[in-house]
Amino acid sequence: MSAPAQERRRTSSGPGSEGPGDRDNDEAALPGEPSAPTEEEWAALTLAQRQRVMDDLVGYEEERAAMDQSMAEGERHLNAKVQVRDMLRHYYQSQRPTTFISADIPVHYPGHKAIRPDAIAVENVPTHPRESWMVSYEGKGIDLALEIHNKGSWRKDFVDNVTKYAALGIREYFIFHLRKGTLQGHQLLPGGGDYVPVPLTQWGRMHSQVLGLDLVAEGGTLRFYAGSAELLESGQLLIKMRDLFEAARQHAQEAEADGANLAASLAASILALLEARSVALDPEEHVRITECRDAAQLTQWATRAAKATQARDIFAPPSLSE
Repeated sequence: MSAPAQERRRTSSGPGSEGPGDRDNDEAALPGEPSAPTEEEWAALTLAQRQRVMDDLVGYEEERAAMDQSMAEGERHLNAKVQVRDMLRHYYQSQRPTTFISADIPVHYPGHKAIRPDAIAVENVPTHPRESWMVSYEGKGIDLALEIHNKGSWRKDFVDNVTKYAALGIREYFIFHLRKGTLQGHQLLPGGGDYVPVPLTQWGRMHSQVLGLDLVAEGGTLRFYAGSAELLESGQLLIKMRDLFEAARQHAQEAEADGANLAASLAASILALLEARSVALDPEEHVRITECRDAAQLTQWATRAAKATQARDIFAPPSLSE
């Protein structure tokens, strides 16, 4: 571990200590959790030292994830945040390719221990994969944080983070309560300060200025809308495409069945007319009528059959009067 990171980790551990990372009520941390360098510390580091600091922080996060399994909030929570990440990434690939979307990566603000929102969004940056978001390295903080609350600390998500994220200058903070199916939204006014609630639109949704999308809790699910169109993640898209395909196939089958029934009815009418008029058909002419599926052609033949005296009257080329 690099010297700067070792010092920060040492000073932030132990009862009664007050290192740089203890200046605020950072979220639950393991003993000895390092904080990111302050802006002054970062400026004094060489490029190689900066890289080592970032590597050390990533290494700590990997160690933390391996050792602290108690933080897992269950499969529903995991599925929800992965769904949000994948859905938003898919949308922004074509709509806003400079919006970075990620889930469950540590975010390091200068002088603070890491925060770990379930999902983040950052505008106007490269979107290559990252192990973490180091504000000093990236040159800016995140623009939006989303927490999906399930079984963790209610106070952390709904009270502590509201104060903390506003102080860090995160423009928008949304909290979706997975079990209750409710949504809270907070935003900074121009100039910063404390959060204010995100107002509801006329459709009862919350508009995110960062995402350019509306958020709403519907049917116990967090949904995103671009105007009136709902965003769907890949699994939902496949289901919807399957349903549309099945409906189209059913419609085609019904139309085909209707057409086949109509053709069969017209063919039977032609044969009945010809029998009534004692017009004989050879086997080839009989098959020609019964296997025809062209309703317009069969209708023409039926009209002719009402007057026909011989089979060739039915199959003759169209006359000018027809």
